[in-house]
Amino acid sequence: MRDQKDPSQVYMLVVFESEERARARENDQRRQEGLQAVRATMAEIFDGAPEFVDLTVVEETSP
Repeated sequence: MRDQKDPSQVYMLVVFESEERARARENDQRRQEGLQAVRATMAEIFDGAPEFVDLTVVEETSP
């Protein structure tokens, strides 16, 4: 997603079926190794490395 008021701001929203699965993915060493190059590239393209925020889903809706 791109911020309409500041196009230099980009957001990615990733939703997991549970916090347990999210933490398992976050702590998977195989994934961490593969992300090193991606994070370095993102740091070059963007103003620094990505920031992560943990959110709680309050409500879900479907069309």
